[in-house]
Amino acid sequence: MKLVRVFVLLNVLILTSCASLKKQNKTSTTAYNFIIKIEKQSNEVILECDQGCSWKQLSFIKNNYQPQLINEIGMTDIKSDKAEGHDSNLADFLISVIKTNEGFELEGIKGTSWEKLSFTLRDNQRQVIDQNGMK
Repeated sequence: MKLVRVFVLLNVLILTSCASLKKQNKTSTTAYNFIIKIEKQSNEVILECDQGCSWKQLSFIKNNYQPQLINEIGMTDIKSDKAEGHDSNLADFLISVIKTNEGFELEGIKGTSWEKLSFTLRDNQRQVIDQNGMK
């Protein structure tokens, strides 16, 4: 009976230490931030990345309510984003940008603490976003 207790106690200690090591490894990875400015000029959408991206400026023209996916590499699609390797010096995010009549709707698909953001933006105005939301 004493041997069974020792065996159970050893198993509990081993499992606890393994779970602790797993948790330490997961939390030791560094999360990189990103800062993006969004601007609308007539039909054109202009994005400037100040931090966390390999690109400095992107621009595209889409009809209202047509999504454009962006990540730390640039404009992308779901298949390309999954296939691309990740540079550990960059943020790891995927955002859907949709131009509306009055502004923008954004969906944080990966690497953001927000799921959706929406805001009005007139021509030549800017809105800054990051992994936590609007600034």
